[in-house]
Amino acid sequence: VIDQSEILVGDLLELGDGDIIPVDGLFIKGQTLLIDESALTGESDVITKTPLPSNSTSSSTHSQQQPFILSGTKIVEGQGQILVLAVGPYSNIGKLKAALQEENTTCLLYTSPSPRDRQKSRMPSSA
Repeated sequence: VIDQSEILVGDLLELGDGDIIPVDGLFIKGQTLLIDESALTGESDVITKTPLPSNSTSSSTHSQQQPFILSGTKIVEGQGQILVLAVGPYSNIGKLKAALQEENTTCLLYTSPSPRDRQKSRMPSSA
């Protein structure tokens, strides 16, 4: 087990069944991976990922290639090696967390009263 804070861009990670992926990466070695992306997309369908071809004479077209693995997703089945492309706040899940934290600081439904508004509410009304 590797501590997530020790993973750097450019590292190669061996991943397998049940692993939750802590980084964004490029699937470079293995057969196929079945990935659960529901934590990011909300979609319950398992996605099939194929490794990036090792040469440009591959018979598969670019539209069929699915080599990108996103942080926060889970390997349902398969084993493979990924090249780390982004970690921490620069990864997909890191950007999502930052956006959610930023969104939580500004709530459109409720704003706390300002000190001036609180003072006005304590003043007796003139009748």
